[in-house]
This record gives sequence, structure tokens and C-alpha cells, in this order.
Amino acid sequence: MLKRIKEKLPRLMIYLMILVVVILILTPVIQHYRKVTEARTILSEAKNIQLTMRLLSIQYNASGQSIYDPAADGGMSEATAREVAYMSGAEGEIILLSWNHTYEKPERFLYRSGDYMVIYQYELDRDQDTWEVNELNRILDPGK
Repeated sequence: MLKRIKEKLPRLMIYLMILVVVILILTPVIQHYRKVTEARTILSEAKNIQLTMRLLSIQYNASGQSIYDPAADGGMSEATAREVAYMSGAEGEIILLSWNHTYEKPERFLYRSGDYMVIYQYELDRDQDTWEVNELNRILDPGK
């Protein structure tokens, strides 16, 4: 029996090494795929926010108001921010930085959810929306 184990041991070691190599290769691939999937989800939420802001601006303009309030934290009143979050389904933090009153759309806003931040900007000269999704990494926290 010991002889049989000694004969099969090299084959078992090869299988074990192959398994370890496969795990080492698949782990970063799976993590990358997970991050890309999360980033796409956050981008989709941000696009819903932009659409919601545009739709709400029509309603606000009809009543003679503006969705953008530069004096308020986040660029919108608390009620407006809650309404945008509710209608868009966003769970993160929305900061409206500027508003284009000519086209009645956000000119620039930030959306942060979890470890990701989306930066939206409307480029007037090219008449194009640009989206940037960033992963936030804490490097140093001197308070802890």
C-alpha cells in the first residue's frame, strides 16, 4: 500500500500545483470582473439621476422654480435631493455642482455610492455628455 501511495504522489502533486495555479490566475480575474460590474451599476444609477434631474426641471420650471440651488449643500434643496434620489433609485450621495439653464440640464454633478464616484459633465462646446467612474481608495486615515 505504501508503494502505491509513493507511485501516485507525484501525480497528486502535479494536480495540486495545477489547482493552485488556476486559483492564482482566477482570483484577480474574478475581482476585476466584480469591480467592472459594480462600476457599471453605479454608472447606470448616475445616468438615472441625470435623467431624473432633467425631468424634474420641467416640473420645477412650470412652477417658476429651479432645481439648482447654489446656496444649498449639494446644489439642491433637501426636498429636491430626496425627490431625485427617490425617483432615480439612487442610494448614494448626489452633489449638483452646476446647472445649464439654457438646455435645462445638469452641467456637472458628482454621485458617490460605496467605493465609487461618478463625475458627470456636459461639454457645451461639443454638445456631449461625459461620464467618468472612479474607484475610491483610502490611502491614509490619520484620525485612526
